[in-house]
Amino acid sequence: MEEYEKKLLTDAKQAIVDYINAEFDADETLESFDNNNKDLRHVGIAYTTTEDNEHDINFELNLIDYTWSQYVDDIVVDTGTFIDDNTALHPLIAIKEFMCAAEFVELTSLDDEKLEAAGFKLDDEGYIVHPSNKLEKDINTILKIVENNYEAYVKAVISAETGVTDINALNHLYGIYNNQDNIQLINQELVDMANVVTESYELQNDGMEF
Repeated sequence: MEEYEKKLLTDAKQAIVDYINAEFDADETLESFDNNNKDLRHVGIAYTTTEDNEHDINFELNLIDYTWSQYVDDIVVDTGTFIDDNTALHPLIAIKEFMCAAEFVELTSLDDEKLEAAGFKLDDEGYIVHPSNKLEKDINTILKIVENNYEAYVKAVISAETGVTDINALNHLYGIYNNQDNIQLINQELVDMANVVTESYELQNDGMEF
């Protein structure tokens, strides 16, 4: 790295140090910064959690490729570059200027559209729900319906799979299902496949134990 770029990198680091000390009442130095940030592609600038404490929010700078990234649970939800082909400004100078004006709230504020584009959803109360967490919650909700109102669950499945919506017809079909042991909601072939798949995953999990 040329001496000029080394100086620009040092200036950018110093701007980050100044931000950290001012924002978090810390006592960071360039030396401690270098000790704490061996990988300059992942320099943590801001960290917090969502209002419900269910998700981590991180903002990082990449001092090698001159980019920034915002993460939720280690998933990139927003990113950008300090390289501007329309100006002669060196990216490290742009990073320094960015840090001189940086505010914690802006670095950790989330954009709803960017969240959804990254695969996250917002529930009715505005909280972030990761797709896998949402599926788990949906399954648990259905299981509670099964436990509390099995008849309603069976009728819902019959309606979804057959297209029948008439309540009298559903009552009649439920009566047939309930009184005949040879009728199953799930095809026996699928039941057999589920048993095989479940056993396979159990063996994998056992193999991971140490």
